[in-house]
Amino acid sequence: MPGVAWEERARVSGSQPQPAYDAGQRTITWDLGTLPAGVGVSFPQYEANFQISITPSLNQVGETVPLLKSVRFEGVDTFTKERILRTIPDVTTSNIDDSRASGNVGE
Repeated sequence: MPGVAWEERARVSGSQPQPAYDAGQRTITWDLGTLPAGVGVSFPQYEANFQISITPSLNQVGETVPLLKSVRFEGVDTFTKERILRTIPDVTTSNIDDSRASGNVGE
C-alpha cells in the first residue's frame, strides 16, 4: 500500500521463526513449517506481531486508509492431506485491533 512501510520489528511467541518481509514483492510471510498436533488447543497458540508505519498523503486526511491487503493463511493438514486456506478482510486504519485513534487520518 502506498505510504505503508515495514518497520523491521517483529516478535513471535515461543521459538517460532520470525516473519519475513520481501521488499520487492511488499509481502510478509510467516513460514511455520510443520505445526505439532495440539497447538492452540492442548499447547499454547503461535502468535506473531509486527510493526508497520504509514505516512498518509494529503488526500487521505479524514479517510480510512488501507494497511494490509489480501491477508491469507494456508497450509496442508498432514493427517487428512486437506489443503487449508483462510482469508481475512483487508486491514485498515478503521478495523485494526490495536488502534488507539478513531481510525481516520488526522491533520
